[in-house]
Amino acid sequence: MNVPSKYHHHFTAPHAEVINQTSEKHNGVTVTFSQVNSNSSKILIKGHKDYVVEINNKIDNIIIDLRRSSGAVGTVGATHRGLRDLGASIQNKTDMNKNRSLR
Repeated sequence: MNVPSKYHHHFTAPHAEVINQTSEKHNGVTVTFSQVNSNSSKILIKGHKDYVVEINNKIDNIIIDLRRSSGAVGTVGATHRGLRDLGASIQNKTDMNKNRSLR
């Protein structure tokens, strides 16, 4: 299974709590992540086939949730930085467009 390395810390920190809970719940299935500085997105899931599929789906759902939550925050921050860095000339044009809509 591939999990982007930027999400590995969610599963491995603190004390691999997320992985340990899922492993206990699914009869000792082991989930192994690549080394910290390897930039590898591969993880290895070992155990009974049915449990491996369940954990695979659970990890996929967690990643989807993480992408949704981080995407919303990133969009707001990027928009704010973009407006701040554009300078006064762009802001003046925006003000002119607002005045036109008032007419």
